[in-house]
Amino acid sequence: MDTKWTEVNNILDHPLMTASGGNRRKLIVFTEPSDTINYLTERTVSVTRNEILTALNAPDAFVRAIAQTSNGMASEPRYVRRPFAREPNFGATSVTTYKLAELLARAEAPS
Repeated sequence: MDTKWTEVNNILDHPLMTASGGNRRKLIVFTEPSDTINYLTERTVSVTRNEILTALNAPDAFVRAIAQTSNGMASEPRYVRRPFAREPNFGATSVTTYKLAELLARAEAPS
């Protein structure tokens, strides 16, 4: 049995992963060895301009899911509603000003 896939599949099957119109929401997965978690939480997360605009234009349809993995097991996913507060610069294609630690601090457990 592939425990990593089982955990990802549980997240994909969660009701928060389906928008009110029945469309599937996007899932972004970051995986790193557990010894780099402290390093990662101090770093920024790269987010595309389109992701930010989608989240701002349809805030109820965009939920960012974050699950961390360690020793082949995924932690319980955390969900961030309305993860972005401002539009990116006009010419930006990628924005790297969101810290993983800040997103995790605003995240909620699945309901």
